[in-house]
Amino acid sequence: MQEQKQGFGQSGGSSPGFNGNNGNSGFGGNSVAAGNSATQQEGQLQQQKPPDSGEPEQLMETVDDTCTLRDAREVEVAPSWTAAFPGSGIKILWQSIEQLTGITTSDDNDSNGRLKKGTCVTVKTHYPSPHVSPKFFYMDTSNLHYAILLMRNPLMVLPSYFKFLYRFEFNNGPDAEVPIDKWVAWRNENYVEQLNKWVEHTQWWVKNYGAQGKLMILPFEHFTDPEKGPETLKQIGIFLGQVDQTTAANLVPEKDLPCLWRKTVGTSAPPEFADPKMRKKLLSQPPKYPFTLDQMDQMMQAIKLVKKEFDSVPQVSDLLNEYNRQITTAKRAVQKLLDA
Repeated sequence: MQEQKQGFGQSGGSSPGFNGNNGNSGFGGNSVAAGNSATQQEGQLQQQKPPDSGEPEQLMETVDDTCTLRDAREVEVAPSWTAAFPGSGIKILWQSIEQLTGITTSDDNDSNGRLKKGTCVTVKTHYPSPHVSPKFFYMDTSNLHYAILLMRNPLMVLPSYFKFLYRFEFNNGPDAEVPIDKWVAWRNENYVEQLNKWVEHTQWWVKNYGAQGKLMILPFEHFTDPEKGPETLKQIGIFLGQVDQTTAANLVPEKDLPCLWRKTVGTSAPPEFADPKMRKKLLSQPPKYPFTLDQMDQMMQAIKLVKKEFDSVPQVSDLLNEYNRQITTAKRAVQKLLDA
């Protein structure tokens, strides 16, 4: 990892400069360590209304939205992986990273050739899930020594993954409604396999990067939280800035992070996450795309096993505890509905 010489309020080294930013206003810092029958349940859950729709509520009476989004440019830097299980929301992540750093990103297909040229700050991948380009196995990735693992609770990521598959199959838009009965049929056939794949995905990245201190765990739930999101962007910048000095020199000013979050994550994340009112209701009611009580028990058990394996990695074990608390809350909401 190259030495990070730049901090908040400090003068940085020379940089290419993006849209007039000479790199002196970026930031840096320390490394981020970084029940009842299924049929009855499903029938009742389908009668539940989805969360209120509408535009996200304004976070404050006045907000500063004067920051300017910039066009990412190809710059020679040391890249890092951005890894995620399919359905985790990684598109929002790489779009935000391009705005945060002003540097282009790539993926494991390298269709833009940036990985080969060394002109991307991160490389997106779903490995070791099956959603990986065949080119991935032939590319030279020996210069990627660090990784950001975007994690999302399986309670949410499995339905999100299914919705992606359904919309892709029927050529629907990203916001098209997905029938719950289609989800239930897919879930009943694929649940165990997909939960195991989520576990394997987490294990692979933590085993291969976490023990070396070269991994940042990025919870989707924190990244899309209006209160935690800007600070999470800051931690991403710190992590990437310590991988490469040029990246560090081109980070946006810290004061612009809340505005940048609102203009990137806040406008792209599902409203039930980015809107504070809807977010509060999300796990206090039965999930719109339901699991049976037995399936939620299996989910919690799988998470406990992963936590036990990585109990010495606090950023992993703490997040997994948080996931099980969320599942417990959702399970209680489902049980309450079934008992009504």
